[in-house]
Amino acid sequence: MNDHLPLTEAQLEELLPLYRLGALEPDEVVMVEAHLAANPHWQPKLAESDLALVALAESAPHAALPVNARERLLAAVRPEGGVAAASSAPRPVVIASDHTPSRVRVWWQQVWQGRGLWPAAAALTFAALLFLIFYTIDLNRELVTANQRLTTLAQDNQTLTEANDVLRQENDQAAAANQLLSQQIRQLQTDFQTNRELLASAQTDPDLLQAVLRASNTIVLHNHVEGDLPRGVFYQDGHSGQLVVHGLDPLPQGQTYQFWAVTRDGVQIPAGFVTVLNRDGATWTTITIPATIAVTDLAAIGISIEPDGGSPSPTSPMLLDGEL
Repeated sequence: MNDHLPLTEAQLEELLPLYRLGALEPDEVVMVEAHLAANPHWQPKLAESDLALVALAESAPHAALPVNARERLLAAVRPEGGVAAASSAPRPVVIASDHTPSRVRVWWQQVWQGRGLWPAAAALTFAALLFLIFYTIDLNRELVTANQRLTTLAQDNQTLTEANDVLRQENDQAAAANQLLSQQIRQLQTDFQTNRELLASAQTDPDLLQAVLRASNTIVLHNHVEGDLPRGVFYQDGHSGQLVVHGLDPLPQGQTYQFWAVTRDGVQIPAGFVTVLNRDGATWTTITIPATIAVTDLAAIGISIEPDGGSPSPTSPMLLDGEL
């Protein structure tokens, strides 16, 4: 290769476009690169060659591939017989003269006419590969965005589920509170009715009426049996008070109604007996709270059925009771 004569300027101008296109023979490439290395002022010519190639590409006719393009491509890839042998033989170095047609334009025409399909196929493959790469990147970006939105929606759904659970619990609590309030309202209505009936009974007895008017605390007694009766009220005045009850049944011989005072510690102390005066009317009696119990320590009162003569502590459940 070192025996080749130096290239003329006209020859180099002819070979530069083919050098850029990669269409030169190996020894021609060596010659061009050696000339460029020895003559740095030729570097701008490379840029001019690139512009010329762009203009040449834009001027190429838009034509469909020939019908036999596939066969030509396969023949170029799999040469047989003498063709392969001929192509494997060393080629002489051909230097373009000033009088020969432009090799660049001839090469470009061969590409479009099907005799140089390999470079065009490689370029198209490379362009398709670039398209697939950028398309994959774009799809991956959209997938990441979709996953982020899906995660956000899942978090929002979890938040809404938790909020719904909280609202359900609050609704259950409100329903329970409403039920309790309804029960309290019904109880207050019953207590009001009981007080009105007992006050009406007390008006027939001046002493009972005075005791009711002096009372500092009114305790309504609630029954623990089916029905509205018995019921009663205890009008407390210090350590004494007036007990008025309705609907107590007379007890058989050997039993009695016993009154109990209950302290805040839960101690049940006997505080007298209740004798039924009138099954259909009111029964009232004066009750004295034992002096051993401070008025401020009294927490509840009650009436139970006990053996005749009473018991030191209740032997049966409370028939009537009420809290202060």
